[in-house]
Amino acid sequence: MTQNWFVLPPVQEYYYRTKNLSYKSLPPLRNDCIGGSGLLAMDLLYPKPNAEIFIPRELDGSPGQALFQVAHRSANSIIYWHLDGEYLGFTQKTHHLSLSAPAGTHLLTLVDEDGEILSQSFKIISNP
Repeated sequence: MTQNWFVLPPVQEYYYRTKNLSYKSLPPLRNDCIGGSGLLAMDLLYPKPNAEIFIPRELDGSPGQALFQVAHRSANSIIYWHLDGEYLGFTQKTHHLSLSAPAGTHLLTLVDEDGEILSQSFKIISNP
């Protein structure tokens, strides 16, 4: 039996679902279909590709942090976070991670529990 699905990219699905409670995410693909599906399971909400981010200091003078956010099709997925090849930690369900990094260009790499990899560069800028 076949069924038609209304499918959005991960970021659009993230926002659409908040206003349309009847929206159903795409069900998991069979293992023999995953490789050639062409569908992304996750995408970065923030930062966008090649973003320049200024992280201000906190009121007490300590270094501040930027909040990074990912949308994933699977609500209970686990995402492993890496910055410049160094493991930062993982998130489950709510994919937000606060981090600080020195000024310069960095590579954020995300790996989900199914092995899908998403890498994106961004730049931390110092005081203007």
